[in-house]
Amino acid sequence: MKKTLLILSAIALTQFFVACGGSADKKADDSGNETAADGHYTTADFTDLDLTPGGINATMKAPKGATIKKSSDGSICVQAGKYFQMNIKALTGSTAKAFNEMTKELALDKEENPSFAKMAAEETNGFMTEKTDGELSFSWVIANGEGCIYAINGVPYADASEGYTEVPPPADVRVMWEAAKTIKVK
Repeated sequence: MKKTLLILSAIALTQFFVACGGSADKKADDSGNETAADGHYTTADFTDLDLTPGGINATMKAPKGATIKKSSDGSICVQAGKYFQMNIKALTGSTAKAFNEMTKELALDKEENPSFAKMAAEETNGFMTEKTDGELSFSWVIANGEGCIYAINGVPYADASEGYTEVPPPADVRVMWEAAKTIKVK
């Protein structure tokens, strides 16, 4: 039963691999400085972000001015500008290793993902895939007590900020990938 629930959770979460939401407007960070007007960030724009207000007892690095929004599916959306759109969820009942292996297996399944082209990056806690059109998607999983914390690029459509329907360019997905790798349980 647990395996079936995990598989269903993984399938539901992989639907969010395509980012949507955001705004190209300039936003002010805590000091009142404007941040990336075009919505593109680099790791140099990162600052500490506490995920606790969203219900996940962890921290991460994210662009200055990033917002946290609780999602309709129980996860949180971390958004900044037009292209920084991440979905993070705390899961119970699965180890980080088991969940990472399961999501990787689903991502590499050519029958389920006929546009899969290649593995763009692979580390112990996650992986990044590239589609035939060059679009990148990633999954990053870390241990969290009896479960794990799962991060992907993109947010559920229902939770996306207004005015954003574009898939983020590969450079932006790589920035989100680096941000996911900074997630640390408190």
